[in-house]
Amino acid sequence: MESEKIVQELIRLCIYKHMEKKKFPISETKLQKILYKVKMTMSDDNPLKGSIPYYWYLHGPYSTYLKDQKEKMITEGNISSRSISEGTVFTASSMRLVNHSDNSELLEARKIIDEILDESSSTSTQSIMDDVYRNLSPSKFYLSFKNEFQASLKSFFDDPSKRQTSEQLLDMLEKSFGDLPNATLFRNYKYLLRDFTELLSHILKNDSLKEYSSILKSIVKTIFETFAFGIRIKFHDEYYDGEIESWTNEFNNSVIDLESKITKFAISLNNKNINTSFVTFEDLASKIINLKAKNKLVMASFLPFTNNDELNNGRIDAKLFNDKSDEEFIKLIESFKNSRNVILQYLKNKDIESENYKLITA
Repeated sequence: MESEKIVQELIRLCIYKHMEKKKFPISETKLQKILYKVKMTMSDDNPLKGSIPYYWYLHGPYSTYLKDQKEKMITEGNISSRSISEGTVFTASSMRLVNHSDNSELLEARKIIDEILDESSSTSTQSIMDDVYRNLSPSKFYLSFKNEFQASLKSFFDDPSKRQTSEQLLDMLEKSFGDLPNATLFRNYKYLLRDFTELLSHILKNDSLKEYSSILKSIVKTIFETFAFGIRIKFHDEYYDGEIESWTNEFNNSVIDLESKITKFAISLNNKNINTSFVTFEDLASKIINLKAKNKLVMASFLPFTNNDELNNGRIDAKLFNDKSDEEFIKLIESFKNSRNVILQYLKNKDIESENYKLITA
């Protein structure tokens, strides 16, 4: 209980100091980011550092524990809240909940709060979020995708005066790849982001970006939300370990939703004769089977490669399919149904043609 009271005093102190220095109430988002900076700046031997648990999420570091403590304080009358057009803001009186003079952990926190509020980065909610993304984020994807690409795409549709060129948009998206966490959890997510990048490239080549404003915004929103669902699994304080199972389910469901949106988008582009490399497994399997029947199939490589020597690790060439009956060959093709990419080589006018495909679910 004493630890909880000290945390509540930290919240009150931050709200009060913000009003004192900035002359206006503090928002929920700004309060969360300032207290995260306080946590990350405090010395490791300060017990208060471990008393304010965070996880990374949609808008950077977030603490449901601090939110719950703040709600208790409102109920008990220790801080006040009111709604404005931008959301809820908070004020607090100068009356302390805990004596500071004999509490070294609060004295250090108070000094850090003063220093943070004196920084230019604390001017607005957006400026402090940018500062946290830039200097404390576990992934620069917050900056490169959310702050740069997603914001620029929105401006492209909504504000012509700030519009980036289509080439600049694609370049921003491609650069964001390098900022994703290098973790197995994000493997399928990265495939989907690659797929979306290719679809965006096809749209730009056809100069039809504006036509797809609504669906593009929806997919981009889901891309970032899915990232946020994943990043909190990888970057959270021990306090939230009990949430990992439900968080993982939410992440996996979001990946499925993202794949569905990208698949539907690819199909809609194909239906409008915007040529993409996306094809259903059923359609590609039919093409491969027809090429073999006409003795024109050279090779089909299914990616990612399998670790099955009997299937030649996913590479179907003449050595593997020449002695197969039609029924056996169809069964062989079916074994690669979960592949993501296919490199197809076949004969055309005595030359070998090569085509790359991305498989989507019908």
